[in-house]
Amino acid sequence: MSVASVNDRFVRISVADTGKGIPLEKQTELFQAFSRLGLENSGIEGTGIGLSITKQLIERMEGAIGVESEEGKGSTFWLDIPGKAVDRADSVYAIDAVKSAQRNDEDDAAVQPEPESTFSKTVLYVEDNPANLSLMEMIISRTDGIDMISAFNAEIGIDMARTQKPDIILLDINLPGMGGLEALKILKGTEESTKTPIIAVSAAASKKDIDTAMEAGFDAYLTKPINVQQLLTELKNRLGIE
Repeated sequence: MSVASVNDRFVRISVADTGKGIPLEKQTELFQAFSRLGLENSGIEGTGIGLSITKQLIERMEGAIGVESEEGKGSTFWLDIPGKAVDRADSVYAIDAVKSAQRNDEDDAAVQPEPESTFSKTVLYVEDNPANLSLMEMIISRTDGIDMISAFNAEIGIDMARTQKPDIILLDINLPGMGGLEALKILKGTEESTKTPIIAVSAAASKKDIDTAMEAGFDAYLTKPINVQQLLTELKNRLGIE
């Protein structure tokens, strides 16, 4: 690992390895959620969201992340984070720079006036995959005006829709036990959720899959891996959030 000044505003932390490297044509996929660069059936565990989450966190700190790699020679991942100039590669300084950036964020938040209203819309996400739940929770937690509750199967999701009355429901199609299409029918026939927008979320992306879901009564259809901008646009439009 090395640490060096990029300019008078940023410090670059670089971590290099001597692995087999990453083909140039695959490097653009590294920071996409759920992308594992063809290793899905390799036996190597992972969900493919680590670098995507890291990228979003670094960018929220007004920094940047990237990679330089050559097949057969290894890879170098780098982070540019806000911080003062340094004259030496000092890992302790890097930690201090991160803490300083975090304190700045907290200080900025502290001086902001309290909003007149803390009212938020609620999204219920019914999903059995923990990684998908974590990703959605991260996205929603960084979106003003929206809170998320979740259920890992349709039965619990239906009960939560009745008792907590969410403003919108994201419903996975392929769930253990009761599937999404059956759950949709029950939700649309339940007084508390009959008028609640229900959006299908599924890895099945064929025209037939989408048409079947829309004909069943879903209000919209989002495919996995989730397109974050499309998701937020859909939620904000249906919830009336600017």
